[in-house]
Amino acid sequence: MKKAKLLILTLLAIIGYSTAKAEYVINFNDEIATRNHDFTLGSNWGHIIGAYVDSYSDSYYMSYSYSSSDGLDGSGTLIAYKQRGEENSWNGGDVKDYLVTPLISGDITMWVKPVSTASSSYPAYIEIYDVNESGTAATERIQRFTVSDGFVADEGNEGWYTISLNLSSEKRVGIRAQNVYMDNFTAANVNLIEQKSLNVQAVSKTSDQGSTAKFDQQADGSIIVKLLVTLKNTGDVDFKAGETENYTLSVVNKRWSSSDPAGPFGSFDIPVDLAAGAVSDPFEATFTVPAGSNIPAWSNWYVVENISNTTSSAYVYAGLNAYESKFIFNKAGTSYTTSSSATTTPIDFGKVTESTTLAYEIYNSGTAPLTINSFSIDSPFTSDAPAGEFTVAAKERKAINITFPATEPGIFSGKITIEYTNYGKDMATYTLDVSATVVDPTKNLITFDNGKTGEEFNGQFPAGSIHYDQVYISKETKDGEVNYYLSGATPITKFITPLLTATAGEMFTFDAWYTSSNNSASVAVFISKDRYEWSQLTTVNYNTLGYNPKTYSVTIEEAGDYYLAFEVTSPAALDNIYGLTLAEQPEHNWFITDVNIPAKGKQNNEYTATLKVHNINATDDEVETATIYMDGTAVATVEGINLPGNDKTAAEGTGRSHYSNVESPVTVTFSFNPHLIGTLPTYIELKSGDAVEETAKVDVTID
Repeated sequence: MKKAKLLILTLLAIIGYSTAKAEYVINFNDEIATRNHDFTLGSNWGHIIGAYVDSYSDSYYMSYSYSSSDGLDGSGTLIAYKQRGEENSWNGGDVKDYLVTPLISGDITMWVKPVSTASSSYPAYIEIYDVNESGTAATERIQRFTVSDGFVADEGNEGWYTISLNLSSEKRVGIRAQNVYMDNFTAANVNLIEQKSLNVQAVSKTSDQGSTAKFDQQADGSIIVKLLVTLKNTGDVDFKAGETENYTLSVVNKRWSSSDPAGPFGSFDIPVDLAAGAVSDPFEATFTVPAGSNIPAWSNWYVVENISNTTSSAYVYAGLNAYESKFIFNKAGTSYTTSSSATTTPIDFGKVTESTTLAYEIYNSGTAPLTINSFSIDSPFTSDAPAGEFTVAAKERKAINITFPATEPGIFSGKITIEYTNYGKDMATYTLDVSATVVDPTKNLITFDNGKTGEEFNGQFPAGSIHYDQVYISKETKDGEVNYYLSGATPITKFITPLLTATAGEMFTFDAWYTSSNNSASVAVFISKDRYEWSQLTTVNYNTLGYNPKTYSVTIEEAGDYYLAFEVTSPAALDNIYGLTLAEQPEHNWFITDVNIPAKGKQNNEYTATLKVHNINATDDEVETATIYMDGTAVATVEGINLPGNDKTAAEGTGRSHYSNVESPVTVTFSFNPHLIGTLPTYIELKSGDAVEETAKVDVTID
């Protein structure tokens, strides 16, 4: 418990004066908003604000702070620092700042504690002054209290002192404090007047302002100022919206924090009821600043409450939006800020099989009407934009649907062209590329997803493809839609497609981009007939890639059956490999790795060769015979090699959590005593029925 009594206050509530002949206590347990220079300690209290004004007319104030736990017994306390307003540590000036009491009389006490930074230059003290009847000016000093004169130490509370004086007549007094904690102010008698008092607790930008606030000028030159405001009823009277007199706000403009203000402007009716002591939720307040008010391009905006006529210490630094229109074209529903501009991202319908419509909009982010002189789009794309000239009002979103009819397979591209005139400006032209691919159902399409919907939708490698741990499926979500794509890691390995058939001069396409800007990003494309010997077709490097997918095309000159392979170097991404037709896949889809045919051996001494066989198909398979040939002669055969099925086409989630389908191969070992001698072309042949898979030939010397 605090040493002083807690607040026991009985009031006779009548219109006008209410008098109490009981001890009056301010215990400092309610938070005090010291960030507002004109803060008070409660109803009927006042504050004579001291400030130092420099040569630029900037004001600097005495510093106070509030602590909820540094008072007596861990309670609340108000801390007063130096009676000085400072620009910095070496420039500033002394001030006279007073906290003004209600009408009090009799014995007056208060607990104080010097702050640790008190010094001989700025000692800890409390001074009591007479003030005028309105409490707006201090006159004569009544008493000064310091550690050496007037502070009475309390043995039970180390570091704390009491001060006391007696007022024989009822009066307001001013408390001038320096470098002290203050707690438990008491007065034997208090005469409280039912008081209307309002305080602006906070002022900030509205939610639609973005990172930088700007206010709109109107056609007549006036300015619409919108601010988010929080109020506190610091008096004894409940406020009723629309009923309480002067229950309004105005706005003040200052070029710098303390220059001569312009205003106050406007009279905004406060829309919320506010009981005595209550704090409002933040609400939006709108003010009209008349034309010709000489408002700078950038300045500070403060709020004035018209009950007590105090100005907020908080402000919003904002610029002005001149009365003009601003053309923006983007996806429907885009969130805009004051710095937004028309999109430069081409419209890509992607791979479609039926007529598709994308929702876009023309948005006028300005304050004046925007004229759209014409809107056109290249065939076969269409739009529902009005024919001829039309107007988009300030802050209006004009919906524009872009449709691709998808009537026949092929790759299509064109442009949107919009001619527009911003208010007071010359006509301008905006263009945006638009593209789409109509998928031919007879052509192969690899999307790295399983084609299902809902919870079943996930990443998928195509059956018959080959992938290592270093090429893996990732996903991203844009506009609420999930997309799976291929990523790569080091060491660089190939993603190999199933067997595909190409006609002479046939083209295939793929989409590529990077997920972060890094000059190592690239996608390299290869072609092979056997998955062992590869020729490089193209490389898309960092300078060509961007954050958004682009479609790249490659032409195959000669007809035939081919495997395509892609090396994806992080942070590149690959998707939508489209074109060619899916060939009849091998019944026995074997892939040989880690071939070890030693280049030397000795006649009639054991010779060992090995290889690893991967079954790419999902069903179990068998290699009937595996034979090693030297100079055309079969020198050793292994029969009946069982190959388990490989069903690792689905990504187990995304990222590196799936498994490569070149894991767990079957190792085939040949051990024999060669009877031949000389340099012998050597290879290994795997065979089941008509299916044959051979390794490349190696010259082996047997001596």
